[in-house]
Amino acid sequence: MRVLIAYATKYGTTETIAGRVRDRLPGQVDLVNLKMSPDPPVEQYDVVLVGGSIYAGRIRPEVMKFCERHQEALTATRVGVFISCLYDAEQGGDQIGANFPGWLLTHAFGRYNVGGAVQFSRLRLVDRIIMQKVAKVSSDLSDISESEIDRIIADVTSITGAA
Repeated sequence: MRVLIAYATKYGTTETIAGRVRDRLPGQVDLVNLKMSPDPPVEQYDVVLVGGSIYAGRIRPEVMKFCERHQEALTATRVGVFISCLYDAEQGGDQIGANFPGWLLTHAFGRYNVGGAVQFSRLRLVDRIIMQKVAKVSSDLSDISESEIDRIIADVTSITGAA
């Protein structure tokens, strides 16, 4: 089975998460940063995971464009969606619902909020201000959910029949 993890990231947390998932899945797993390669050959994969980071309530625009351009191929394969954000489970679920197209959410085998991380010193000034005011974060923080990554691994492994 071939798995594609198509993602977009602003500061690298989503890429780190995608790499952790790839490293734990058996078989061929390809990572594609949608900012660098916006049109991977979706139809060549048995499972596609689509994910991105949430900033100011919005997923990376590359993720939305990817979903729009590949609607037909995505609905013809098994798809899971994930977000990287600092919201709790309930708010994270709301963010998933607000940031992925309804047709994709209806089709998806799984929805995952894998948490997030902030390296405060790497943030641009405007992002620092947003993090301080909205998220109440003013220093480095890591809240990546290993249990949610475990859930992705279990679901994909179950779908692909891999061990």
